[in-house]
Amino acid sequence: MILTKFKLNDGTEYFAEAYVDGHLINPRFTPESVPETPFIIHAENIFSVHALVDGYTLCVGVFDNLNDALFCAKYRPI
Repeated sequence: MILTKFKLNDGTEYFAEAYVDGHLINPRFTPESVPETPFIIHAENIFSVHALVDGYTLCVGVFDNLNDALFCAKYRPI
């Protein structure tokens, strides 16, 4: 797994495997530096969308493809 540094629109930087349509894929961060925008964890054939809600990182959806996960990350009201 190769990690690359990506800069988000708010100026913060994170290491991740990819940055697709404004969302980090498999980011690496500390608990103190979770991104404000939803991010996606990809493991095996599962894509889970996670978001910061009231200071906690919550899983808001699990999908079997990246397109559905990106749709959730972009449009799902949290």
